[in-house]
Amino acid sequence: MLCERLVYREGKSLIVPYYKLPLCEDNQKLELHEVVIGPTPDADRSKSSLTSLIMSQEVVMPGTGGTNVTVSKVPYRDW
Repeated sequence: MLCERLVYREGKSLIVPYYKLPLCEDNQKLELHEVVIGPTPDADRSKSSLTSLIMSQEVVMPGTGGTNVTVSKVPYRDW
């Protein structure tokens, strides 16, 4: 039943319902080919923290020899 899969988190002004979806099987490592960050007001810090998270979770990034994390070329606008 869908309601049984529903979980909740705190939002800015209300409780937000959402579904947790597994990205891979429990016995497999997550494989990502590329991650694009942004637009964001602090791209360098976002890239650094995401790269750290990917490495700490042992995410597999085939053919990259490491993490292929890039920053979006779309400009950040706060409006």
